[in-house]
Amino acid sequence: MDDRLNIAESGNLYIFSMLAMTALQFFAMFALIGINSEFGGIETSSWIYYALNQMAVIATTIIYIKSRKKDPVKVLKMNKVPGVKVWILLPFIWIFTIIAFFPLTQMFNDLLYLIGYRGGVAVPFEGGAGVYILSLFIIAIIPAIGEELLVRGGILSGLFQKNSLFAVFISALLFSMMHQNPLQTVYQFFFGVVLAFIVIFTRSVWAAVFTHLLNNAFTLTVSFFAKDMVWFDFGVYNYIIYVACFLVGFVILVFLLTVLRKLTSDGNLKEKNIFKLYGKALMGIFTKKGWREFSETLSICERCETYVSNRQYMINIYFAIGFAVLWWVVALIKGFI
Repeated sequence: MDDRLNIAESGNLYIFSMLAMTALQFFAMFALIGINSEFGGIETSSWIYYALNQMAVIATTIIYIKSRKKDPVKVLKMNKVPGVKVWILLPFIWIFTIIAFFPLTQMFNDLLYLIGYRGGVAVPFEGGAGVYILSLFIIAIIPAIGEELLVRGGILSGLFQKNSLFAVFISALLFSMMHQNPLQTVYQFFFGVVLAFIVIFTRSVWAAVFTHLLNNAFTLTVSFFAKDMVWFDFGVYNYIIYVACFLVGFVILVFLLTVLRKLTSDGNLKEKNIFKLYGKALMGIFTKKGWREFSETLSICERCETYVSNRQYMINIYFAIGFAVLWWVVALIKGFI
């Protein structure tokens, strides 16, 4: 039994998942007409949307893979658990992902607010321990599982049929667009890139689920107990600090990902000096040759080097990208209304 989707199936899976989410949202919207209650500081409908979205994603992913006569456990990379060293390293990778890319998010959001955007993110911010625990389950744990099974488990491996960098960046784009919130777009895109590398290196979706869970849990914890933690104002120095955080965070993040790559390698990479690997990786970011060599090593990691150039075969994923962008544009317009 094949343990991966092809690129057309990846596109179909994304579209079906988004359609399932949309259908359940419309159903809930009509079912909740006239109900304006709140719980934990946000509307009850938001809680229901969060839960239904992830139920739709998980169910659609598993049902679709089974309909293709494939084993969901193998396709979704659920059959391998990383070693202890990987689990120790993952929180540091997440921390420096925040340090590197949260400042870029802040700058993008400042631009949105400057041109009149008024949208926000519905996150519980009040209540007792019960509300906090419930929010951890519905808004942190379930989305971490559902979104990783869909994007890094099902979709990512199929996109490798085009090429490895296409797989990494398009999966990140689809991931960021599916959140339907422009304020999250920049961070979710770069976070998606990091999560893709984690899954490629570890060959396990659970590594990405854990990292994603850390991110979600942190966001919820801050909204509950330290609302002003991420807000600061140093006037004209704000953007200097943002740039400094990005540069420092990015340099360290690349090093940590290099360590992960070496740690999980099955080949001669284990014998190479970590600092030489890191220097080559960091410098390679700025050269076409460096990206090409890196792309080739990623293809080897996935053991999938089939190149697909047939436009008819690619139409499914192009349609999925168009659907995702349209989904995002609608959310953006709603934020100005």
